[in-house]
Amino acid sequence: MPSLANPVQKNTAALLHPGVLLACGLGVASLIAPPARADNQYCTNSSAVCIVNKPPFDSATDTYFWSPNKQPASTTIFKLQNILLPNGITAPVGTVKRLTLRGSSNVTLNASGTAKQEVLIGSLGTNSLQGNGGNDTYVIDNNDTVGLSGTGQEVIFINRCLQVTASDIPGPGGNKIGTANKANANDAVFGAITDQAGNCPTNVASISDQTLRNLALRSYPDHQAPWQRWWPANTAWNRAIGWLQQAITALIQGPHAVAQPMGRPQPTVQEPVSKDLVPSDRRGVVPTYPGVARLIQSHGGNFLRDGGRDIIAVDGSTRTFNGKPLSSISEVSRVYGQLNNKDEIPLNQGIALVYHQQIGLLASYRNDRYPYGTKENPSTVIAQLVLPNGRALPARSIDSVATVNLRPNY
Repeated sequence: MPSLANPVQKNTAALLHPGVLLACGLGVASLIAPPARADNQYCTNSSAVCIVNKPPFDSATDTYFWSPNKQPASTTIFKLQNILLPNGITAPVGTVKRLTLRGSSNVTLNASGTAKQEVLIGSLGTNSLQGNGGNDTYVIDNNDTVGLSGTGQEVIFINRCLQVTASDIPGPGGNKIGTANKANANDAVFGAITDQAGNCPTNVASISDQTLRNLALRSYPDHQAPWQRWWPANTAWNRAIGWLQQAITALIQGPHAVAQPMGRPQPTVQEPVSKDLVPSDRRGVVPTYPGVARLIQSHGGNFLRDGGRDIIAVDGSTRTFNGKPLSSISEVSRVYGQLNNKDEIPLNQGIALVYHQQIGLLASYRNDRYPYGTKENPSTVIAQLVLPNGRALPARSIDSVATVNLRPNY
């Protein structure tokens, strides 16, 4: 019978083998060596004919910036599927998964993605973004438009501070710009962006792509009624009982509050609106409003709490309801659908978010104690929700909004 000491001696000898020692040394060196620097890249070509150097560009960790050195033509769209490799061949789909548009507030930039999962981050100016499928994440401002495909779970963050902060300090959308390299040898050097409004925190921490999605998903509570547990949220029975509950609530509550026609928005709207908010025309097409983000939802897309739908995420730490931050009151994530501007919105029911179907506007309110739309209870418009034909998204297609607490990440 072999002794127990022999295997130990053999193992010890194996550990002392020069190859093993070299591998261990390299492993220790990799632990103490500084991490590899991200090879983010940028293109300043205003025609959007850009190159990505892969390798060393890493589609999993690196950011691609499009920062044209002059205003592109109105028809110019930065298409991820048209990015070239250095040899002139079209790069494989998915080569760029995170695109940040960079330009001043008076520059309009447009971009589109692919069927893969991507992150599209707008600039300080006006943007039109199109994901074209996949579980995409968008970061937009109040002047931007997003075309949603409805084929994946898309997350839309409407938050300017996630794009760029004050004092020319790039935010999560551009925080890696300091390490970005020219994709094309003849690209111009990045110009300074100097027209920030100065109302964002100056020490924005880096928020990764997946963290953005997780923030929205974690902040999307599913406070289900019993019938919601019996039937999926998109079934006719569920919707019918939900509408019945809303009608009974309004009947019991009585005519305590009638929402005023929204008219010209209160100063709480982030950007001035140049014309009155009026109902749709005879064709049902709702007007557009400057300073209001516009989300174009496909016919098959919804903002429902059934686990696989699109999510609108707002910073609940900067909006209050009854004196408390929205992000601290999970129940207020539900949206009340107002079919007509003059329909009653019941008071004292915890309704902070209202979707005004007649004009397609989603708004938050400060309290549920005063009539909605009055000076004691003004609105802050979040976004306009429309269909591809220009009509307002039906109220039955939205039941909640993710009220994210972004302050810990600032």
